[in-house]
Amino acid sequence: MKRCLRENVLMNDGNPEKKIYYGEKEFLEAVDLISKDIQEKFGNKKFGIIGVARGGLPLLVAVSHRIDARRVDVVQVKMTNSDQKWDYGTAEIVNSTLDDSFDEYILFEDIVSHGRSVNLLVNELLKKGKKVIAIYSLVLNEDMENLQLDHEDMDIVFVHKITQKQWVNFMWENGYVE
Repeated sequence: MKRCLRENVLMNDGNPEKKIYYGEKEFLEAVDLISKDIQEKFGNKKFGIIGVARGGLPLLVAVSHRIDARRVDVVQVKMTNSDQKWDYGTAEIVNSTLDDSFDEYILFEDIVSHGRSVNLLVNELLKKGKKVIAIYSLVLNEDMENLQLDHEDMDIVFVHKITQKQWVNFMWENGYVE
């Protein structure tokens, strides 16, 4: 199930000509909404949290502080060697840390755009006997609302939505200028 934590409308009305700058204000709003949702939905349940490197790391760190999760894991998923827009390749895990004391995990991503990295990571965790209880993302590509994931029973929770033709410039990225 895909679920938006705020008004489920396209950023910049879906206009690909208007640049999207995802700055401190948008980020902190998203962190607040995501942290609150996790606390309400999972309470005192024991779960691990994993950030997908590179983009999911700022969200992972910020939310971990808000929900008081001291241990965090990181998985680096390689999609391409370039920073060019829409230059996707085949997803592959190149490095990971995993606290094996958890059976269930929440994943953090900056954008869920096509599902390749999410599917890869979920499938790898399942092979290890682990379960993903939710995926939280700052942004969801609206095309994902109709794409099939390998495991449709997982929640993908997001804060903002874009079209396939839009590009998000995050404040932590090289060249971010608002």
